[in-house]
Amino acid sequence: MERIAEEAAKKSKEKHSVKVRGVDDLLVRFARCCSPVPGDNVIGFITRGRGISVHAKACPKVLGTDPNRLVDIDWDLSAKAERKVQIRIVCADRPGLLGEMSEAIGAHEVNITNARIGTTKDRRAVCLFSLTIADLTQLKNILSKLNAIPGVVTADRVQKKD
Repeated sequence: MERIAEEAAKKSKEKHSVKVRGVDDLLVRFARCCSPVPGDNVIGFITRGRGISVHAKACPKVLGTDPNRLVDIDWDLSAKAERKVQIRIVCADRPGLLGEMSEAIGAHEVNITNARIGTTKDRRAVCLFSLTIADLTQLKNILSKLNAIPGVVTADRVQKKD
């Protein structure tokens, strides 16, 4: 493990917000399958030649891997690193609702980096937003505020299941 950590540290070009057994300057990649954010329970997977891949502990993809390549990691809460996350909102298709949702997200000083919105035949809208957030608490606060908007049926974090 020490040799792997030393090699990964040599290759690291930017600071990340995780520590592997107390070492904080490693080549780290965040898994797209579960998109972990500070505050999630995470685990590291030692990749071949690409450093440590950070996954949520409950990620189905990492649960089926070689347990000998898993390493305990922790969030380095002193490092401020924004993470991208996707949320899905199912709501009524009514005028002004998109503006209210955007305002609720913006009130938390969070940037919307991508938005895809479509409507269904039963007059529902399905909105997918990519957000840049600081941590899990911020995400939970945003989802809570979105779920409180009249007309919003559900607002949830999207995490791939495969």
